[in-house]
Amino acid sequence: PILRFDEAFLPDWLQFWNDDFPAMQTHILKYVREAAQAFKGKVHFWHAVAGVNSPGMLKLHPEQALRLTVSAVDVLRQVDPDAPVLVS
Repeated sequence: PILRFDEAFLPDWLQFWNDDFPAMQTHILKYVREAAQAFKGKVHFWHAVAGVNSPGMLKLHPEQALRLTVSAVDVLRQVDPDAPVLVS
């Protein structure tokens, strides 16, 4: 997955944005966009987000986790509108 909420797969510096969800979301979505642009046309489908139900170190409210997931899917659809997207 491009974004996995499991603690072992997130950069440590993201925890510094725990009190500023909009800033955290901006940084994460920038990463998702850059990854999608780099691999567009090289993948058959996008595994956008995994571990949505266990946000780990991010300490996200369930609504924030959902908003982040939907936003990541939206970014992928903007970059690669024809590829299927998976969320787990």
